[in-house]
Order: sequence, then structure tokens, then C-alpha cells
Amino acid sequence: MERQKIVCDHPDGTFPLVAVINYLSLHRNLCIEDNWEQLISEKDHLETIQNLLDSVDGWSPEDNTSWNQESTVLPMLATQINLDPYLNSIDGFGSSNATAAVLEVIKVLGIPLYHGCLMDPKKASALHGCAYSGILELYTTEPLPGAKATDLEQWTLIREFVETTDKQLNSYGISCIRDHMILNNQKFAILYRNGEFKLLGLRHHGIIHILQTEAGDFENVEFDRLCVWKTLCNVDEDGIVVTGNFRAVDDENARDLRKQLQPVERRKSVKLATLLYFNLVTYQLMENNFHLSCLLKLLLKPLNLLTPLNLLLTPLKLLTSLKLLLKPLSPRHP
Repeated sequence: MERQKIVCDHPDGTFPLVAVINYLSLHRNLCIEDNWEQLISEKDHLETIQNLLDSVDGWSPEDNTSWNQESTVLPMLATQINLDPYLNSIDGFGSSNATAAVLEVIKVLGIPLYHGCLMDPKKASALHGCAYSGILELYTTEPLPGAKATDLEQWTLIREFVETTDKQLNSYGISCIRDHMILNNQKFAILYRNGEFKLLGLRHHGIIHILQTEAGDFENVEFDRLCVWKTLCNVDEDGIVVTGNFRAVDDENARDLRKQLQPVERRKSVKLATLLYFNLVTYQLMENNFHLSCLLKLLLKPLNLLTPLNLLLTPLKLLTSLKLLLKPLSPRHP
């Protein structure tokens, strides 16, 4: 499988430039130079975007009223930008003149930009076309005693919406983004929320993933490289972390660990029992075509890096685990 490079966020924040470059890299095979280690020049990326804009037929910055000077607009991609999502459209944003020019750059490059801060029109049709900032203003003006029942009901809906979308993302918005990307056959898009720009990737079965671009702990760089995507299933951000091949990180770790264990000399009886216990776990799961990454993670947790302390599994714990694993599992076919 072909490998593509991605750019990670600056420690000071998440900027649009990172999401734009990663979209161009993964979707359009933009080549990121090999002559860098951990840092890459912001100037080089801005020049790349400038060249792409110059190659777009029929467009010039003078044709857009929000575009003042190229030298001031493009560097804004590497700064914090705040947008005001409209609650009736995944691609509707309110912005100032300066940020409108940045949105124009993203639009001209053909990059879809979405947000998931949407209000279900079935619940509050009167508020459906408001911007997020307008909803916050209405939220701060609580109805006075004796107000009309309709006003009280509307304010209750506003309160529920604000309290459940503090991250400018809700379940209804996520489902709308997913349906739109599936309908338009879009593999990648950029998600905006609370001043952050993140790259979205849509896999088969309609599962949305967020590209993990936070600069990790370099002491564990190999593990950081495994954590490439994270599923976006709900607002709580408790999705499953997967690799660049969209496999669960725990599964890939277990596979690598199993390879390391095979040539190990089994000198101690306790260590031998532990290795047999490990092999039995993987064999049982594979034989039954049973994909249980969470269970595998739980069972492998005591083993960790196979330190002497972790190898000293008590006989009772081992017997209990063996009894559980020997219990027949019903095959599950994909």
C-alpha cells in the first residue's frame, strides 16, 4: 500500500493550513518533500498553495471583494481562525471580511469545509436559519416570569441545544455530514469546530474518521505513528483509534507482539504458561472469526511489555482465563 505523509499541528494550536495540506496530500497526492525530519517550513506550504491557486483557470484574487492582498491572506491559514456556523447547513459559515478571504482560498482549491453544529428543523423550525452566535445571545436572555408559553418552549429548546453543542458539534450534525459525504462520494473533507480545522476521512460502511494530527510524545514515536485516525461516532470523542490501514491499533500492537514472542526462548514454566495463555487467546479469536479488539486489549493488558512482574500471573487468574477461553464461541461472519 502506498504511504502518504501528513503534517502535524503546531504546539500553539490547530490551524487551517495543516488540514488543507493534509487534504491535498491524501486526496490529490501532493508530494511532501523527504528532506525534513520533525519540522517543515510554513513558507514552503504557503508557496505550494499559492502555486495551486495560480493554476486555477478563470480565477483571480481581483474578482473577489473579500480578497485584499495575497501576501496578507495566505499567511492567515497558519493562524487561529474563528467562524460562525449557520445551524441550517453543514457548509454555511458567517465570517468577517478577513476570514471570508480564507474561506475563498479553501473554496477555490475545491476543498469541502463542513461543520456539525446543526439544529434539527423538526425541533425548532423558527431557529433553523440562525447562526451559532445568535443562538448564544438568545440563550443569555432568559424569558421573564409570565412570558408566553411559546417563548418559554423556544428558550427551553435553545438551552438544550447550547448545552449539548458546547463543542459546536452534535449527533444530528455528524449524521448530516456523513450522509452528505456518502451522497457526493467524498472521501475527504475538513471539519470546523470551535476554531479547529480537522481532516475527515470517510471509509466504507459510512464510518467517518478524524485524522490525528496532534504532535505526540516523541519518547513513544512508534506508537504515535500507529495512531493515525479516530472514528467520529459521537460528540464525546470516545471513538476507536486506528492505523493508517484503518485497523484497530490494539489489534496491530497484538500482532507485532505475537511476532516478537515467537522466537523467545521459553525458560521458565511461568513464562511458558503465560505465552501459551497468549497464544490460546489469539487462536481462539481467529478460529471463530471473532473480531474483539476491546476484549483482546483487556486480556493483553496484564502482559504489557512482558516484564517479570507481568509474567507472574497467579494460577487462579490463569485457570479462570483458560476456562473462559475454552468456552465455545459462536462464529460471527462479516
